[in-house]
Amino acid sequence: IALAEATGARFVLLGRSPLVEDPCPELTELAEINRFLLQRSKDAGKMLLPPGLRKECRQILAGREIRRTLSAISTAGGQAQYWSADVTDSKAIEQVVSQVQKDWGSITGIVHGAGVLADKLIVEKEPEDFDWVHSVKVDGAGALLSSVPLKQLKLVCFFSSIAARSGNRGQADY
Repeated sequence: IALAEATGARFVLLGRSPLVEDPCPELTELAEINRFLLQRSKDAGKMLLPPGLRKECRQILAGREIRRTLSAISTAGGQAQYWSADVTDSKAIEQVVSQVQKDWGSITGIVHGAGVLADKLIVEKEPEDFDWVHSVKVDGAGALLSSVPLKQLKLVCFFSSIAARSGNRGQADY
């Protein structure tokens, strides 16, 4: 948002969360949203189990956060669009980049801050946990960098975590 304010740039935000419609924008409390979703499910003759309820609630909250960010960028003087894509899926990233370049022209900067958590002590951590955390950072960076001609980039910024520098219990994969 500060970068939008300082530059008026265009931003393409990538995330794994699908941008779903918010069926209850007037509700702000988690308990209210859960009650709404349960009632909607009941009215449709379905039984929404706890895992499904959590998933729907997470999607609504993620969508709200995405919309707030897009709005804040716009208010700050930038332009932004959101694409749902897994940053480790190089083909999906290539498709997004191709469409963005058709719509907006050359991509001149990449800011990569995607990350996931699989916190466990190293003796308890499965190789798949490590691979997942590592892949989002490293393979994601590779997918982004390989999708854009490097000569046109003026900015490349990668974010990690303070755990990568100073350590944090359960985050050896950082």
